[in-house]
Amino acid sequence: MIYRVAFRVRSYCARRRVPLQQVYREGSAYFVAELISGRHISDLVHEWALPREREIWQRFAKFRTGSNRAGFLYGGERPEGWPTDVGYFVGYRIAEAYYKQTNDKRQALADILTTTDVEVLLDQSGYAERFGSAADYSADVQRPVAYGFSRSASHAAKRSSRARSWAVAAR
Repeated sequence: MIYRVAFRVRSYCARRRVPLQQVYREGSAYFVAELISGRHISDLVHEWALPREREIWQRFAKFRTGSNRAGFLYGGERPEGWPTDVGYFVGYRIAEAYYKQTNDKRQALADILTTTDVEVLLDQSGYAERFGSAADYSADVQRPVAYGFSRSASHAAKRSSRARSWAVAAR
């Protein structure tokens, strides 16, 4: 239930979702659910993925702005021995890295819930740099355009305010 609430709050993320946006959307919902509940939603994937995190990120980084998400989200073909939906782990770790490096935890949670530019949050999190230079992963990658809902600015402000309310309530 907590995951569904966090996922709903994250649901306003960009309409045109490239793999980075998709894994972030799913994984950040897991991260927020963990903050609220105090436990992982998917212990088995985390236990499997932690010792392989560098390999996972290097594989994912190659096509994070394309359209192919196979092996990372929603089933599909994946490397032998990989569990399904490893992308949830990637998104979770990006959100976790951002949260941990930010001094103001309330603002960090609000940012996690309301960001429409996952590339910026990824850069600010320092997550990709753990595995080498950011340039190693972004030189050949075109930055996706962040599309939001085509509603009024006041609607966007209300949506952002609701997400911040969730962030405050979660602490």
